[in-house]
Amino acid sequence: MKMMSRRITSDFDSFVNFIVNYQLNINKEQSDSFKSMHKKLYAFLIFLAELKIQRYSEQSLLYLKEVGSDLMIALFCMIQGLYKTSKIQLRCSIENFLKALVLIKTNDVTEEKNVYRIFDIAKADKHFVGKVQQKSFTVIQKNYKTLCRTVHGDITTFDSISALALLPKYNEKSLRECVKLYNEVTEKFLEILFVNYYENVDKMHPENKKDFLDCLSKTTKMEVNNTLFSE
Repeated sequence: MKMMSRRITSDFDSFVNFIVNYQLNINKEQSDSFKSMHKKLYAFLIFLAELKIQRYSEQSLLYLKEVGSDLMIALFCMIQGLYKTSKIQLRCSIENFLKALVLIKTNDVTEEKNVYRIFDIAKADKHFVGKVQQKSFTVIQKNYKTLCRTVHGDITTFDSISALALLPKYNEKSLRECVKLYNEVTEKFLEILFVNYYENVDKMHPENKKDFLDCLSKTTKMEVNNTLFSE
C-alpha cells in the first residue's frame, strides 16, 4: 500500500482535530444578529402554517415552503460562518418567492430558467402592483443583484495549502453584510404577503396573528395599513 506523504497526513490530522473540537462560541453582536433574523424567519413560518390551515393554493404553498427552507438553511449557514453558502440560499429564496406568487396567474413561470425574465413577469403581476408592493419589489431586486455580484466575487483567500483553509470562519464584516441582506429581503417578503393577504392574516389564530405582527417592523405595518385603509 502506498504511503501518504507526511504533509497530507499532518493536514488530515489537523482536519480531524478541527471536527472533533468544533463548537460555536457566539458573542453578543452575533447573538443580536441571529435574533433579528430568527424573528423574520419565525413570522414567515407562522404565515406558512396559517396558509396551510386556510387551504391556500397548494402549488403556491409548495414554493413558499421552499422559501422557508431556503431561509432556514441561509440562517444556519450564516451561524456556521458559511457566508457564501448563506448568500446562495438567500438568492434561491428570492427566486422561489417570486415563483410562488406569480404562478397563481402565470403557471408556466415555474418552467422559466431566465431569472431576469422571472423578475419581468413578477413586476407586472398583481402581487407586486401598488406603491408598497413596487417599493418592496425594488428592494428585493436590488438585493438579488447584490447577492449575485457578491457570491461570484466571494473567493476564499488561500493563506496556505490546507483543507482547513475552506472550513467555516467567523468574519465580522461578512456577517454584518449577510445579516443586512437577510433582514431586508425577509422583511420585504413579509410586507408583500401582508399587503396582499391581509384578510388571511386577520383570520389567523389570535396568538399567531399577534406574533406575526410583532415580528414585522413598525414601518412595514404603518405602510401596509396606510395603503389598505387610506381614503
